[in-house]
Amino acid sequence: MRKKALVVLACCGAFLAAGLQGAAAGSDRTVVCDQNTQTFSGQTTNLIVPIGGYCAIDHATITQNLIVQNGAGTDVTNSSIGYNETLGNDSGATLGNSTIGHDVKVGFHGFFGAGLARIGHDLIATHAGSIQIGSTGPPPDGANGRVTVGHDVIVDGSPGPPDPSAFVFDSLCDLDVGNDLLMTNRWVTLGFTIGDSTPPFSACVGTQPDTVGHDLVVTNNKALSGFFGPSSLEVGDIQVGNDATFSGNSAVPGGVLEFNDNTIAHDATCSRNTPSITGGLPDDGPNQVGGTNNGCP
Repeated sequence: MRKKALVVLACCGAFLAAGLQGAAAGSDRTVVCDQNTQTFSGQTTNLIVPIGGYCAIDHATITQNLIVQNGAGTDVTNSSIGYNETLGNDSGATLGNSTIGHDVKVGFHGFFGAGLARIGHDLIATHAGSIQIGSTGPPPDGANGRVTVGHDVIVDGSPGPPDPSAFVFDSLCDLDVGNDLLMTNRWVTLGFTIGDSTPPFSACVGTQPDTVGHDLVVTNNKALSGFFGPSSLEVGDIQVGNDATFSGNSAVPGGVLEFNDNTIAHDATCSRNTPSITGGLPDDGPNQVGGTNNGCP
């Protein structure tokens, strides 16, 4: 994560602390990450990474909230956050070998990456730039491995009007979702991969299959042409506990839509996709559907 210089108003920490979730009056300890050291360890109630700043958080216990303000960045390792991690607009964060008690919320054009992590309730990304699950980068600094989300993963919308020069992409690999996984209303210029571990091109090669406890919904997404040419949407090797829907998705000529090798306990629905769903490689197999298959390969 690139470090950035910052000038902070002295009142910022006190102002935000007043509205933080679950803090008893007079008992808060809200800390603004020191921009001289750009590090934090130890224990506090709430931690703020200020506008445009950076904080390496390691071996920390934050009993309530981590707030990453607009344009700021953080790398969280070997730590626990008791309630929420909230990312502002144009901010970025990685979460490695760490836990979040409740939600992670990612704002406009934000980046979030996680590996070897647990999120107790929801991961919600609204108009994000990129979501990368299963790895925060190569060792020794990165954390690779299973990410567990207790309730929902919701990735909805894109960062503004379609822009072929933007680097917008996602990979949701090595992921265990307790309830629903939704990827909706999103354009990407470098494609996205959910679970598909088919070599050699998938971003999820070498990972364990994704699992979704209830519904998988992938709808109204567009794979555009970007820096490397036409992009694709790849969804595969996912174990779905209830229903799966892959509908209203599109790719520019030269890009492909893949929805293959999934195991779906109940119904599967595939419709209104352009081009038609196709397996891009010889070992892309059919979906296994326990209930009614409505148009899926």
